[in-house]
Amino acid sequence: MINFTVIISRCNFSAEGLLHLITGKYGNDNIVSFRELNEFDGWCKRIRGDVSLKLYIMISANFNDVQGFDCLISSSDMLKKNNVFEVIILNEARLLPDLFVSICYCYGWKIINIYKLPCVEIINKIIELERMGGGRNDIILTHREYLVLGYLLKGLTLREINRIIDVNMKTTYTFCTNLKKKLGVMSTCKVYDYRNIINKAITNGIIRLK
Repeated sequence: MINFTVIISRCNFSAEGLLHLITGKYGNDNIVSFRELNEFDGWCKRIRGDVSLKLYIMISANFNDVQGFDCLISSSDMLKKNNVFEVIILNEARLLPDLFVSICYCYGWKIINIYKLPCVEIINKIIELERMGGGRNDIILTHREYLVLGYLLKGLTLREINRIIDVNMKTTYTFCTNLKKKLGVMSTCKVYDYRNIINKAITNGIIRLK
C-alpha cells in the first residue's frame, strides 16, 4: 500500500508553508497539493494501485462564504470513496460556524485552529491532535422551534410562518430569536443561507427535538 499526504488549499503560500512543515517533521516524500477538492477527486481516479490518503484542508483567513462550507460538507461521500482515512482541517479564520464544526466531528474530521499561530505551535497541534479526538455540540430544540426551523428552511417569511402556526406574532419572533441563538446565527436570512449545513446537522442528529 502506498501512503499519500494530500494538501487542499486555495492559497499557494499556505500550501507551501504546510508542505514545508509536514516534510520537515515526517519526511514524507509522497505529498501532493491541490487548490480544489474536485482536482483531488480527478487525481484519485487516475492513480493506480492500493493507496491510503491523509488529507489536510486549509481554510484561509478570509474564508467565510456559505458555498465553501457546503462544498466541504458535501465532499464526505467522495472522500470515503477515495480511501481517505483521515481528514484534518487547518483553520486560519477567526471563527467557524458551530454547526460546521459539529458536523466535521460527526464525520470524524479533526479541526485545528491555527489563527496567528507560529509554525512550531502548528506542528505541535498536529502532533497533539493525533492523540486526541474532537467533540460536537448538539443543538436541542423545542417542538415550536423545530417547526419554525423547518418552515425557514423552506424559504417562508416569519409572517407566513406566523399564519401557519397561528400564534401571536411576538411569540413567533421569540421562537425565532431563541432558534437563532441556538444555531449561532445573527439573522433569519442566515438560517436559509446555511440550509444545506443545517439539513446535514438534522440528518446526523446534531439538531434534534428535546
